[in-house]
Amino acid sequence: MKIEACLTDDIARTLLIPLWCCATPCRANPRAAYDPVAVDVLKQLDFDFSEIRRSFKEYGQVCCLAREMNIDRTVRDFLARHPEGTIINLGCGLSTAVYRKPPAEAVWYDVDLPEVIRARQALLPPAKGHRLLARDIFDPLWPDAVEAPGQRGVLLLAAGVFHYQPTDLMGALLPFLSGRFPGGTLFFDAVSSLGMRISNRYVARSGNRNAPMTFCIDKVPALSPRFAAVSETPFFHGLPLSGLTLSTRVNIAIVQLFGMLKYVTIRFREFL
Repeated sequence: MKIEACLTDDIARTLLIPLWCCATPCRANPRAAYDPVAVDVLKQLDFDFSEIRRSFKEYGQVCCLAREMNIDRTVRDFLARHPEGTIINLGCGLSTAVYRKPPAEAVWYDVDLPEVIRARQALLPPAKGHRLLARDIFDPLWPDAVEAPGQRGVLLLAAGVFHYQPTDLMGALLPFLSGRFPGGTLFFDAVSSLGMRISNRYVARSGNRNAPMTFCIDKVPALSPRFAAVSETPFFHGLPLSGLTLSTRVNIAIVQLFGMLKYVTIRFREFL
């Protein structure tokens, strides 16, 4: 399948980078690809991965894997507390996270633009408890399509999504989500202003010059007055470093030292 039949070339490349990283073994996960479903998807695609392969060396791939591993950890922790909860993956792209931790009794929504959802339907199999919403995450009506979770708990995920959104829209989105999902939790990865400048140069080298990062967070505690609780976790939390090249370990140390990449967890207030 030519994915360009569903998506523009730049959007396709942006969505395929994390998929390629999950499907390609590396020293952080040397025995096999991190996600066999991602491997199956790549086999279906007629796409030239040479630019991604050249640009996303070990460090770039490790960044993607670290994010996927921490998403999986967050989902496991949530389902342990809320086995019948609701998980909403915002700007899901071609994420295969739902297949790595199938929710036995929970409901999982993948939300993205209609053209992305069409690509998902063509490439990815249905899963139990899995629902697709072909909506823009900035459309104020999309939460109406989510079954009322009641007291079962809500986890919202945004992996590699918020970086690319305008700052003014993000300033409105976070309080909006808090109002629509009181008591819920939002987990997303964030980049600092320094990290954003460096990442934009790095991604441009992969051939994608039309999807720059525009939203960054330098001071996570500054968000806290609006919400019940805000915390951050180091980006490479839990990633096995043994076997990684010296260059990759140095890059990770620099990112951690300057806080250029992190995960932000926001717990919304129960009642506004």
